[in-house]
Amino acid sequence: MASKSFVNISVIMTAYNAAPYIEEAIQSILSQQQVSFELLVGDDGSTDDTWARICLFRSDPRVHAFRFKVNMGAPTARNKLIAKANGRYLSIADADDIFLPGNLKTLSSLLDKKQNVGVAYGDLQVINRKGKIITRTLTFPGPRGFWDLVANVVPHGGTMLRAALVKQVGGYRPQFPFAEDYDLFLRLAEITQFHRVAGKTLYRKRQLSGSLSDQPKLAYDRMAQIIRQEAIHRRYGISVSW
Repeated sequence: MASKSFVNISVIMTAYNAAPYIEEAIQSILSQQQVSFELLVGDDGSTDDTWARICLFRSDPRVHAFRFKVNMGAPTARNKLIAKANGRYLSIADADDIFLPGNLKTLSSLLDKKQNVGVAYGDLQVINRKGKIITRTLTFPGPRGFWDLVANVVPHGGTMLRAALVKQVGGYRPQFPFAEDYDLFLRLAEITQFHRVAGKTLYRKRQLSGSLSDQPKLAYDRMAQIIRQEAIHRRYGISVSW
């Protein structure tokens, strides 16, 4: 159980109409062992019984639950939770996904040892609505160099970041309602290094139609294009267009 005086990791979970899955998602986090952590979970204006499901866990001192009356979108909701976080590391959780055993211990141990690394992650599996594995192992190569993340090659859910660095770059930017993780990682890649724990499957991502990752491809690609253009301008002072 996490100590009230010291929390190493703050797990950040936002939820919007996630009632069918959120209990399993929360339990997978609370089952993590050998590590001090807190779970900050925010109901982002859900219209189903997501909040009631969250409240089932409020007796656990590790769980800090917040209810936002108006749907703000994941970037803004995450920023609000991060502002309340006590941990030196942030672990990103989606309300319909599953943390596999050892996730928090493995990634926090790596960050403890490698002070030059600001973002750590492992491999993941993709599951369907019923929890059946449809992609057994999905690997992300990470940046090829110190800053190179022009291709989106880092997973979001299940990844651990140094809280101070996330705050240093300004957290998530609300103007990007999706591809917000790509934007954050590009900015982090300019000030820190990324590390993939090879051969460790630490997270299960649920594939759902209607999720942000299933937004129309043209709209998603356009937003990612804007993010890339901004990154190139920041780094080199030049403007590009495609």
